[in-house]
Amino acid sequence: MNKLCECKAAGFCLRHKVEKSEREFQLCRGINCSGAKSAKYWNAWENGLLADQAGIPPVERPIEFAEGHGRMSPAPASRGFGDWLGNKIHTWTGIKPCGGCKQRAAWLNHYFPATLPPIEPIQLTAPVRHLTMHIWPVKRNGGWQWNCDRVLEHAALFNGRRIVSVVTDDATDCVDDVRHYLRDFTDEILTFRNNSKLREVVSWVPMLERLEKYQSDQDVTFSCHAKGVRHNVETDSQSSSLFRWAAAMYETLLPNDFEEVRKLLETSATVGSFRRYWAAQKNGWGIWHYSGAFYWWRNRDAYRRNWRYVPQFFYGTESWIGNIFSPDESANVIGDNVGDLYSLEYFERVTQGQLAAWRKAREQQAQKESVACPST
Repeated sequence: MNKLCECKAAGFCLRHKVEKSEREFQLCRGINCSGAKSAKYWNAWENGLLADQAGIPPVERPIEFAEGHGRMSPAPASRGFGDWLGNKIHTWTGIKPCGGCKQRAAWLNHYFPATLPPIEPIQLTAPVRHLTMHIWPVKRNGGWQWNCDRVLEHAALFNGRRIVSVVTDDATDCVDDVRHYLRDFTDEILTFRNNSKLREVVSWVPMLERLEKYQSDQDVTFSCHAKGVRHNVETDSQSSSLFRWAAAMYETLLPNDFEEVRKLLETSATVGSFRRYWAAQKNGWGIWHYSGAFYWWRNRDAYRRNWRYVPQFFYGTESWIGNIFSPDESANVIGDNVGDLYSLEYFERVTQGQLAAWRKAREQQAQKESVACPST
């Protein structure tokens, strides 16, 4: 029996300022449950973690702490009605939510959101850079190997977790081929059966779950996928914009010095290239996204938002970033407010000039720095 409990029966708790059901009263009082379980619930109510005084979903009251790099990072108690309802069900039944429950909660959060915590400026003094990459290793085209080469060129940039997902079907090389090609680059390879309707969505939440505990203010993640794998690198690189488009994203978002991206991430929750806007939210899209679905994001900010909500369409990971962050919370390196990048004519006319200007600006900056700090 928990002697700290002051209530005599279920109802409104004067100490914790919440309405407690019969089962909640029993949990707090230590009736029909272990002393350890009662103490757990008592401490949660004592610290305001299970529900707020008005019965409205709390926003930043942590229900758990995730281990980051050198510090503990709070996760929010509620991102909306789905989390609030899930917490209530867990309190009433003692049953932990399964993966499907969490996805349904995310869906409810999307349509009935809580007030989200603001994005605050940070100082990335020692960034821990993680990677998620999705690969559909289509045979004989060379596309997945080409994408892997682009990432391997910048392997030293990723000093955190390196998580790769591989989906296979009758048209692909096997998982071991990818594992051998990447050698010891990856920390973990997740495997799935390819779903042509969902594509990268199949592996997105499982990869995010692997990074959920990394929520210090220094944890950032680059997410990408092997783009253009249905096309042959040798024959289609000139007739299609896909590989030029992907190359531009790798080049602008994975600079070896990381300085430009680092500065942008200090003031924005996400950084990418080729930002595109929609007139309205529809069919799972937010009002903006990074065309091509290559982007950096700040872990702590993403996991405080409704990160499990992923539209169940092939463009789900592309729309994900625009559903959890507003345009004002994003930053863009090149190609802002772009149109259809699948059009080779449009890509060459609009983006090639911007890419050339970006390269020239970087060269000029490097020259200035070399003059200011001549080598000895």
